[in-house]
Amino acid sequence: MGNLYFQTMYADAKHYPLIVDALHTIEPDGTEVLFDCRKIIPMPPEAEMSVHICDDHDALTCQVGRGFAHKRAAWAFEHWGTYHLPSNCKYICNRNVNSDHFGQLGLQYVTKNGNPWWVILALSRRFPDAIITVITDHEAGDEINYEIETFKAGVCISHITVVNDWEEWERKMKGAPLDEEELRRFPVDPAE
Repeated sequence: MGNLYFQTMYADAKHYPLIVDALHTIEPDGTEVLFDCRKIIPMPPEAEMSVHICDDHDALTCQVGRGFAHKRAAWAFEHWGTYHLPSNCKYICNRNVNSDHFGQLGLQYVTKNGNPWWVILALSRRFPDAIITVITDHEAGDEINYEIETFKAGVCISHITVVNDWEEWERKMKGAPLDEEELRRFPVDPAE
């Protein structure tokens, strides 16, 4: 199934409407797309419509371990950072009073097996004075990673990663101390 990346993108108030407009599109069938990677980094026609069979080791055009793949997905992963367009997109207002982005509007979206890092970088190049922040939650094995990336003028100027260990979390939830000496004195059943 792959890992899902839950993300919210914020930008300074001056540039937010411009950035949202740069990502927004209406498909020919009338479908609204709030985060269209194709507007920032267009997909070439040959990648858009191609499907092919490949072996499990063709890393440029296949997901490892699959007997087939869409060349389109491989192209998207290489140039956008994710296999598909972001889904479940919606505009939100940050209501977390402890957040640096309290009261700001954000674009929330979900991607699979990666985030559209290259698209955000290109968007940052397009609006060099804008400060764009992307907050990501995603699974990494038994852990949940929380990342905050800030972009300006086509450069990632800050990258903070917080890894939440489920075993540690479960010990905390059971009320167990995390100090090694105390763990020896008060054993806790390991997380399942």
